[in-house]
Amino acid sequence: SDFLGTCHGLKHGEKLVPSSDGEHSSDRNQQASAIEDGKSLVYPSIPCIDGEVPARHLMQHTGTRLYLSKLPPDVRTWLISGVSMGGNFIATSPEEFVWNAVVSNEEHFLADIALSFEAFLFLHCQSSMEHWRDALAMCSLSAEAMLARHPRFYLKLMSTLRSQLACIEADFFQDVEYSSGEGNFIVQALRRLCGACDGLNKRKRHGDDSLDKLKSVSQNLKSLTN
Repeated sequence: SDFLGTCHGLKHGEKLVPSSDGEHSSDRNQQASAIEDGKSLVYPSIPCIDGEVPARHLMQHTGTRLYLSKLPPDVRTWLISGVSMGGNFIATSPEEFVWNAVVSNEEHFLADIALSFEAFLFLHCQSSMEHWRDALAMCSLSAEAMLARHPRFYLKLMSTLRSQLACIEADFFQDVEYSSGEGNFIVQALRRLCGACDGLNKRKRHGDDSLDKLKSVSQNLKSLTN
């Protein structure tokens, strides 16, 4: 498809193999890396910045550390602490800033979430699991600020997540270093997403039932957070 060619440099008929990398070993772009018996998927760094987690703990997450290392000091301070050092930021919040930087193409971003899960499930690809984990965490951390502005994106995301979790037990995923002390990153992300849906304003755009559908999907996912 156009997505596989544009985002991962994959061509029809090429063999996909699991990456040999663990956590992001370098700041990689979205190009397929050739190895002996096929091509492996590589992903961009995704920051997971939780304002309730101490900065030192946040920096233990590789995607966050790589992302922040490329930013000016005043922007890093603002994203981590929420305190502006006088910079002229276009975004109104750190969550919006990260969203705009990471989700440049909503359809491609959602496709990568689907692809990375499939690569992990069927190829046991560790880097794909990490990308899927980080993408969901980032979306959940941005949900309160961005869900009302991008309801169709979040509806597709949560519908995809509901289908994915039907394939595997949520309690399989136990390890995440940016989870505010919670052991299960899936449960943590679901709670944030469902909480953002619960907080939606009852008003909706004329002819757009995305908000009602979001609340319906949220109710379906809530059972997994108990």
